[in-house]
Amino acid sequence: VAYASNSDFVYNDEFTILADFKKDVGEELQGGRLIYKSGSYIITIGADGVSATIFTSKKLFTLSAAGVGINDSDWHRIAVTFSGETGRAKLFVDGVVVDQEVGLLGAVQVGSVRNALYIGGPFGDSFGGLVDNVLFAGEQLLPRNIAAADPMASWAKNGPLYSPVVAG
Repeated sequence: VAYASNSDFVYNDEFTILADFKKDVGEELQGGRLIYKSGSYIITIGADGVSATIFTSKKLFTLSAAGVGINDSDWHRIAVTFSGETGRAKLFVDGVVVDQEVGLLGAVQVGSVRNALYIGGPFGDSFGGLVDNVLFAGEQLLPRNIAAADPMASWAKNGPLYSPVVAG
């Protein structure tokens, strides 16, 4: 699934990407690209691990974790937060921080406004299970919001400045 170019998805000094996913019964060891925006961010699900590659004005980096308990057919939530204000990026699985990057003070997430945002991968390497509740927020959500059933329900850092990913 491709979503039209949108300037909200690039050049952010803070953001959160969040998605719920579920592997199919009998396919618990499969994986693939979950979210892909060329030159901005790539989130990948593995057999029992996750990774998120983030492109910023300071550096390109990958957050990753293995053995995170996703080798089943249950629903899971993955989230990535980034803040140039705090200088940190974090990778969450089911509300728990599984990796983080520091040294990003003053960084801005980069990319091209022209590149589409894909749920899955554009080159046949997509995650093959179910995906739901994909959210891109132009702010760094707090861990309690990431773990909540409705991540935006009680969030009001600077008001409701977020964009649920919708067809464009």
